[in-house]
Amino acid sequence: MSVAQTVQQLQARCQARDVDGVLKYFATDATISGEGAPGIVQGPESLRAAVVHMLELTPSLSIEIYLHQKISADSEVTWLHWSSPTPQGEVIAFRSLTTWRREGEAWQIAADFYGMGQFEG
Repeated sequence: MSVAQTVQQLQARCQARDVDGVLKYFATDATISGEGAPGIVQGPESLRAAVVHMLELTPSLSIEIYLHQKISADSEVTWLHWSSPTPQGEVIAFRSLTTWRREGEAWQIAADFYGMGQFEG
């Protein structure tokens, strides 16, 4: 399976609001941080809370690969564009630099660092 296929599956799990399914795409030692975050999210309980919060804010989340680069046979990096309309009709958009690590045949997120807004161009 490729990282691109994994992103499609991750999007489907997000759209299904499947917290446990989304968490399977994160390595056990994954870290998340970004613009406006009070610190680095790490550990199962903190990661679960972050995913629950994200799914509450983004009920119709779409994820697109903006840029993708292979680093090694077991490591790839993507710039992802995440967006979702809110129930109020606004659009939440953010972009993330995501490091992927191969675990057997699957790809998992090792680190995800995000900023608000979308890519231009």
